[in-house]
Amino acid sequence: MLLTGLIVLPLLGALPLCLARDKNARELRLWAFLASLLTFVVSLKLWLYDPSRQLFQFAENVPWIRLPGGLNADYALGVDGISALLILLTTLVTPLAILGAWTCIQDRQKEFYVAMLVMESAMLGVFAATDLFLFYVFFEASLIPMYFIIGIWGGNERIYATTKFIIFTAFGSLLMFIAILYVYFKTGGQTFAIAQLAEKLAAARQSGALTRSAEFWCFWAFALAFAIKVPLFPLHTWLPDAHVQAPTPGSVILAAILLKMGGYGFLRFAVPFFPVAAAAYTKLFLVISIIGIIYGSLMAFAQTDIKKLIAYSSVAHMGTCMLGIFSGQLIGVQGGVYQMLNHGVSTGALFLLAGMLYERAHTQGIKDFGGLAKAMPVYSTFFVIVALSSIGLPLTNGFIGEFACLKGAFDCRIWYALWGATGMVLGAVYMLSLVKRVFFGPAVNVSGRPLVDLGAREVAVLTPLVVLIFLMGVAPTPFFERMEPAARVFLRQDKAAPKAGAPKKDVPPRLAPPVEQKKAVPAPVPAPAPAPPVEQKKAVPAPVPAPAPAPPVEQKKAAPAPVPVPAPAPAPPVEAKKAAPAPVPVPAPVPVPAPMPPVEAKKTVPAPVPAPAPAPPVEQKKAVPAPVPAPPAPPVEQKKAAPAPVPVPAPAPAPPVEQKKAAPAPVPVPAPVPAPPVEQKKAAPAPVPVPAPAPAPPVEQKKAVPAPAPAPPVEAKKAQ
Repeated sequence: MLLTGLIVLPLLGALPLCLARDKNARELRLWAFLASLLTFVVSLKLWLYDPSRQLFQFAENVPWIRLPGGLNADYALGVDGISALLILLTTLVTPLAILGAWTCIQDRQKEFYVAMLVMESAMLGVFAATDLFLFYVFFEASLIPMYFIIGIWGGNERIYATTKFIIFTAFGSLLMFIAILYVYFKTGGQTFAIAQLAEKLAAARQSGALTRSAEFWCFWAFALAFAIKVPLFPLHTWLPDAHVQAPTPGSVILAAILLKMGGYGFLRFAVPFFPVAAAAYTKLFLVISIIGIIYGSLMAFAQTDIKKLIAYSSVAHMGTCMLGIFSGQLIGVQGGVYQMLNHGVSTGALFLLAGMLYERAHTQGIKDFGGLAKAMPVYSTFFVIVALSSIGLPLTNGFIGEFACLKGAFDCRIWYALWGATGMVLGAVYMLSLVKRVFFGPAVNVSGRPLVDLGAREVAVLTPLVVLIFLMGVAPTPFFERMEPAARVFLRQDKAAPKAGAPKKDVPPRLAPPVEQKKAVPAPVPAPAPAPPVEQKKAVPAPVPAPAPAPPVEQKKAAPAPVPVPAPAPAPPVEAKKAAPAPVPVPAPVPVPAPMPPVEAKKTVPAPVPAPAPAPPVEQKKAVPAPVPAPPAPPVEQKKAAPAPVPVPAPAPAPPVEQKKAAPAPVPVPAPVPAPPVEQKKAAPAPVPVPAPAPAPPVEQKKAVPAPAPAPPVEAKKAQ
């Protein structure tokens, strides 16, 4: 019940405020601060999230809506590493924003603090919901309090800003709601559970129930809703106006929490639900993110209003987050989430500092200030630290987040990293330019009001954020460890998509290069070698016991041996390797299959040991025609000529021994037809000790055989 308690606590804190009679009592803000602070203390238990256990922890599931029409929604909550960190960020920033609004909000304080607490409850529900319908309810509920905060307590153009804000966000939410209903009924209309919907969508995609076009439309419905929330270029135009017109607490919550809902939506819904469409448009989102980085930085540099400059810097920083998320690399996804946390801390602190300066001078123009380092040294110190964090100075949180995002982009494609890195350079340009103009140089105070340095309450508001800036910059490991399981799940779902748009580094695992290498390896000769020995074993014993009937057939197969053996050099070495083990046991271990043939050859007959030669030739027959198309005809005749002499079983055993010596001179012995084939059989084993010269003898035999070939063929036919 931890997550339910976190969602309910702010609402319980808002109830007494609703019953209060004095709308501007000082006790109201104290009560609101204590309620939000208690929520933060309770949420600290989420830091105990164990990444080694199941993905979603602190889970709760209670049946909620059961309608006859088939609408079944559950009150299902749970957190993984990413949502747990975002909840902690929410519970930390909210009490600091309320504490920083004590002097900022002077009218209708009761309604303001009620709106702040209700909005905190809705934001916590967004990050904790594991039911898609429940998520949508919280997602829309978070817009209502912000609408009133900007519209009631905003600046002079607050109505225009809040109307623009609602039109943009409501349009995206409506598209997403239509896609949610389509997905629900397309998957059977049984549940809105996020995990089950993802599985059912995958099954529908494989079965063809979810067509490619339908998936693309649904993806864009979700993506537009979240891109408006991030915001991504060119859907960012509502953000600068909303930031400038919103009161300081509203700007802090908007920048630190509400924008993170967009990135969280891509991580939790848009990409995992529709991986095929997401993969197809990955490059598009990477390019849009880079455009947002460069455009936001240049626009920030051109601003003359402090809050507007910070607002455009948010566009650039959130572009960096999306660059990491869509890089498709683990380090990039983790960096994107980490940069969202960094942006919430650093940009939230910048808006607090801008609000504190506005309360003193009632102006936020950059040209209206100068030399504040002397008049407000404490304020200047805090501002410079946060500004350096925003531009990614080493030892600050911004450096870790931006480096991880760029590393992921670099692993995806170097050009993405190079263009994305311009954000760090331009960030230093516009932020250091702001620091120089406002805090150094000649003293300027257009307002004429006394610029008092920060008080104890304001220091208490900023100190936790500055401590967190250095803590996250020096020790990021605990954060990365907690978000790693969720990031890996996100990447596995993304890899299920086709290769289109996938990063280069993820493509090799999905292909099968090793299989192709295996096929290339056997090509040489080692692969065919093992098979021949088996046939040789069977061919050797056959000729010995039944010379009359069986030999002719085997001889036909053996006959080809003389012709092909010499042509392809690889064949003789194989036979030699197998023949070598018989006389000399030492070379036997050279080939893996060699040891088997020698054993059986020994057991059968020592004389026919050369018989292994005929078997390999059978395979060589097939190999010969491929490399040498012309000689196939002569070998056939020689093969037929060979069988005639082989049938003579009586002289076969004795002559072989004598023919071994005559082997070197096969050409001069044309008369004894039976001898040449035997010589050819043993010609292969002869070169066994010397594998290199083995191929040479067979070549000579080829030339010697063709001479007597014409006469023997006729006799062979008669013999058959």
